[in-house]
Amino acid sequence: MANICLVSCTSKKQLGKHKACDLYMKSRWFEKARPLAEYYDKWFIISAEHYLVDPEEEIGFYKKTLKEMKKPERIQWAEKVLSSLLPCLTKGDTITIYAGNTYREFIEPKLKEIRFQVTVPLKGISGLEIQRKKLEEALEWCQKHGFTFDLWKKIADSRI
Repeated sequence: MANICLVSCTSKKQLGKHKACDLYMKSRWFEKARPLAEYYDKWFIISAEHYLVDPEEEIGFYKKTLKEMKKPERIQWAEKVLSSLLPCLTKGDTITIYAGNTYREFIEPKLKEIRFQVTVPLKGISGLEIQRKKLEEALEWCQKHGFTFDLWKKIADSRI
């Protein structure tokens, strides 16, 4: 049983080609989400352009976003993400998703349907700045008290 983390891409990106984990570091939100994701056994970035991305994979700047896609396109996008993600998962894995509803809407229910435990710590918290602050608080707490998934699950379940 592994703890897997999915982090959404962001609109703020560095120009040129970079490791995916570095491409989005212009975003203050991603800057806070990445260190939390790195505590997990494995983490991925869910990208509007590249679907499921290993953080070490090199990708270039792009402007595509799910917010510009119609529902059928978002469903197709989610199916491609899931087709890459599911072979990386084993029964009993826990998946934590740091992403807005548009990025989760067709992924989260499917993972739950196949009986994976899914946690969405920022669910119901709107506004990137508020989310960034919550991520910052969670990261500070983890650095101060030590990170364990049992404690993090309790924090996440209480919506940080």
